[in-house]
Amino acid sequence: MLIIKTTIKNIYLSNFIDFFDWITSIQTAAEKNTDCYWLFKAHPCDEWYGGVTLSDLLELPSSGNIQLVSKEWDNRKLLESLDGIITYHGTVGLEATCSGKPVLVSDHGWYSDLGFVKKPENRRHFLNLLRGNWWS
Repeated sequence: MLIIKTTIKNIYLSNFIDFFDWITSIQTAAEKNTDCYWLFKAHPCDEWYGGVTLSDLLELPSSGNIQLVSKEWDNRKLLESLDGIITYHGTVGLEATCSGKPVLVSDHGWYSDLGFVKKPENRRHFLNLLRGNWWS
């Protein structure tokens, strides 16, 4: 994991233990919120970095409202089709904002305090937001 220190706030994880905790927490929320479809997309460089990938971590339920995005999907068309984006602090937050899509970040990041994304107060607040339609 690359950690970048910024003058705004550093991006160390404070609301979750690690990315596994974050991913499984979102998956648990997605399994309970069947009013929408949830698409989980791996980092574009996962294979290049090596090690455990998103597909290794996710055990998708049979409910059908959760899916892992294939790396073959067209990223531009995918972004256009979404109602909102959830990221920890990825550049997708910038891309989505530029495309007019609402973004929910999970914690402090290099752009989380700049006013163009929804930032929860803490872990509990973040998980509560996932229960509803935070993007509207």
